[in-house]
Amino acid sequence: MIKSNNKIVIGILLTIAILFVTGVSYAIWSMTLTQKVSNVITTGCFKVEFTDLNPIHLESAYPIVDEEGMKLTPYTFKITNTCDSYASYQINLEILNTTTLENLNYIKVMIDEEMNLLTSNEEVEKTLEDASVSYKLETGYLDANETKTFTLRLWMNESTPTKDDFMNKTLLSKVTIISSLTQNFDREDPIAMFQVTRNENEVVVDASNSFDNMSIKYYYYGLDGVNYIRTSSSSYTFDEQTINYGLATTSLIELEQNTINEVYVYVEDEYGNKSEVVSEIIGDMLYDKTEDNNLRYVGSSPDNYVMFNNELWRIIGVMNNIEDGKSNKETRIKLIRDENIGSFPWDSSNSSVNRAWGINEWSQSKLKNLLNVNYYNSTSTILNCAIIGLDDVISRTCSFNGNGLREEAKKYIEEVIWHTGANDKQIAEDGTLPEITTQQFYELERSNNTGKWPTITSPWATDTVTRTTSWLGKIGLISPSDYGYATLGSDTMNRHLCLEKSIAGGQTIVIKNCMAKNWLNKSSSGRQWTLHPAFRMPSNVNAFVIGDSVGVMMLGFQANVYPTIFLKSNVSIISGTGEKQNPYVLGLE
Repeated sequence: MIKSNNKIVIGILLTIAILFVTGVSYAIWSMTLTQKVSNVITTGCFKVEFTDLNPIHLESAYPIVDEEGMKLTPYTFKITNTCDSYASYQINLEILNTTTLENLNYIKVMIDEEMNLLTSNEEVEKTLEDASVSYKLETGYLDANETKTFTLRLWMNESTPTKDDFMNKTLLSKVTIISSLTQNFDREDPIAMFQVTRNENEVVVDASNSFDNMSIKYYYYGLDGVNYIRTSSSSYTFDEQTINYGLATTSLIELEQNTINEVYVYVEDEYGNKSEVVSEIIGDMLYDKTEDNNLRYVGSSPDNYVMFNNELWRIIGVMNNIEDGKSNKETRIKLIRDENIGSFPWDSSNSSVNRAWGINEWSQSKLKNLLNVNYYNSTSTILNCAIIGLDDVISRTCSFNGNGLREEAKKYIEEVIWHTGANDKQIAEDGTLPEITTQQFYELERSNNTGKWPTITSPWATDTVTRTTSWLGKIGLISPSDYGYATLGSDTMNRHLCLEKSIAGGQTIVIKNCMAKNWLNKSSSGRQWTLHPAFRMPSNVNAFVIGDSVGVMMLGFQANVYPTIFLKSNVSIISGTGEKQNPYVLGLE
């Protein structure tokens, strides 16, 4: 039923009568003049249509929990403003006189996503003669030619008493719509703002600071930017769960699923105007949305500490499609040592090859051997650790006796395929990098670019080694994309914006801001090597390093080294919370 308060102005035909009177003796003349064209006022269109389907019909209904009530087939109806004017609407539920259920205090009503007890709604004037009472469920506005669809569910609350007062009773009701022409229509969007408080096993989102020029009607809360919970309350609480110890990859994925990592909020005013979506990353685990969709730890200080090799390491992420030497692809955890093991060159060579500065081929580099032979086996080695001038190499002894990997730790490390692709864009001779985003680095690392300039003639490009873009091994280094995906940006630039920016070439201040909240940013301790070679004319003697930004450096110079590994797929988490004071403890299943 629709009750329309339509005010119509009826057209008026105006007749003008003019009487001229002139007095000459007793002679009287009169004249009547009539307007030739009518004055016309035509009323504008004002009509609201009401269509419905699936009326509620519950046989032998009994009290149910809200979760079941929310799954009931809803009564669906639409209202449409068919004109070019604006209309307000009010949706009522009117209880008919033939209802035998006298106590309505236990009837749950859910219109769209708003759920409460029927009698908690405002009681309003009835529009049906055969109704006993009317409750207002919803109000709002329709723009010109706008249609809105609504769903309605009714059920008996689980707390309904088991008394005769509720047995074998009937509730009969009808939806009525009251619509009115609206002269003024607000088109100003509200603005959403919110704060988050994380308590034990819950996150409270407070959007009470949101504002509008009139008033806010609905608040929308979501965790993925797609699905939202609509409510009239300016705050909402999301529940969290603690980690269940077990297989490490499974435990961390379940932890992400049960932890609030992002919150999305937008608001709507009474005219249906909606704000922009605002969001905030509040957790420390996010998917990188690459083709592999790896789960990574992000931010300044995530709880990703692991006790490994009797020292602190940290989890870079749960990485998908990691291949072992037998072409088996599995999901594996990637770890990096929290402290560096020293500062070393990436490579060096004899004076006849690239003027002693080394070759940017990771599978044959000195640093690869240092990590996978000497550090892995806790032995000493003679390593070319410094370059003094051109063509002049000075050697030193680098010892890992007693401070390399323990035998027990080796049982946890998997030998896997590491991607070692280089950039495909030329780096200038002065070291200026082209702009490369984190996503582009991820793709380049998996490319067939070897890092060698094959057509140049230069004393810096005299090597003839076989080039590769992947390497099978146990201990490597992080990649530029690992660094980029670990960021939360800064107070002035959020993560989403930063992932669209270059982390190599480009504006230094932008990169510095974007890497401010990044636990892999160890620039205060110096630059760190990655395992990726770099194209740089006219030489083959450069690899990528990480400071605030991603840069390049000649292989013979020294940079900090942070060993990086992949764990075996049968590694489990047996205790800990990931905090530095309570790191995860690993075990083998």
